[in-house]
Amino acid sequence: MRAPRLGGVIFGSADYAASVRCGLGWNALHYARSALINAATAANIPAIDAPTWELDDPGILRRDAERAKELGFYGKGCVHPRHVQVINDVFTATAEEIAQARAIVEAADASGGTVTTVDGQMRGTPFFNAARALVAEADRRS
Repeated sequence: MRAPRLGGVIFGSADYAASVRCGLGWNALHYARSALINAATAANIPAIDAPTWELDDPGILRRDAERAKELGFYGKGCVHPRHVQVINDVFTATAEEIAQARAIVEAADASGGTVTTVDGQMRGTPFFNAARALVAEADRRS
């Protein structure tokens, strides 16, 4: 599947919940989020998670953003400017994550692309690809 005209997709959680008559909680929307990630990945486009509707609890926002990142979202929608910093903090790779990715890329190159270990953990092609993508993104931003 390809989507040459789309630059990405945004999960409309409120629209979805109203349509299927479910709640807006994480568990109620987990399947929809997962399905969207799978479809977006198949189309090779980024998916952005829905905003967190709670305005005054940065802990809820951080937890939602971390869950979204873990599922594979590239970012998160925002309904208030005070959410921007938390979302950026969660979705911006840390120096440690970038250093780990560089170590994985170096190990991949040294092993000729065959399965190897990095810091006592087995690493192979899926890890190499993810690490290369993260290093390329980090290098573009610097």
